[in-house]
Amino acid sequence: RGGGKGKQVEGVLFDVSLEQILPTLIAGATIVLRGEEFWSAADFYRELTATGITIANLPTAYWHQVVHEGVHQQGLLGPNVLKLMIPGGELVRPEVACLWEKTSLRSARLLNAYGPTETTMTATTFDIPRSIQGEGRLQSIAIGRPLANRTFYVLDQRGEVAPIGVPGELHIGGPLLAWGYLNQPE
Repeated sequence: RGGGKGKQVEGVLFDVSLEQILPTLIAGATIVLRGEEFWSAADFYRELTATGITIANLPTAYWHQVVHEGVHQQGLLGPNVLKLMIPGGELVRPEVACLWEKTSLRSARLLNAYGPTETTMTATTFDIPRSIQGEGRLQSIAIGRPLANRTFYVLDQRGEVAPIGVPGELHIGGPLLAWGYLNQPE
């Protein structure tokens, strides 16, 4: 997964290496890198079966394609070993979260990950419960709660903390915030 303004080193973004590659290696797991070729959604399903991927962390737009392909092509996947699917980087559309239940991957846990460029990596996660996935009436999917060492505030137009339920602008702080953003309005 990549995106934003992360530093890219030989095809792998720096933030991806810290968030996905290093923890995977520390846990003793295997990493499956796509390489130079683009995987269509059908290719992704074939690779899941061929490699036995148990955790997939995908850009949200690509995950949307994977879900749509999975609904239309139920026979794409052999035995499902996927345990966790993490779309992140963009807004998870509620209608796609509902479609997830119609794919052969539906038994996997679905975790919405959010982290703007300024936080370098994922800042919040939301475990999308099956009850939400099946409703089909949702206006949005939550971004979840802050992970450790991150502070979130919703501020009103005056820069004051907005009351619960009142719209505002999300402000993120903490030691994991990227340097150079303090007091920089742009």
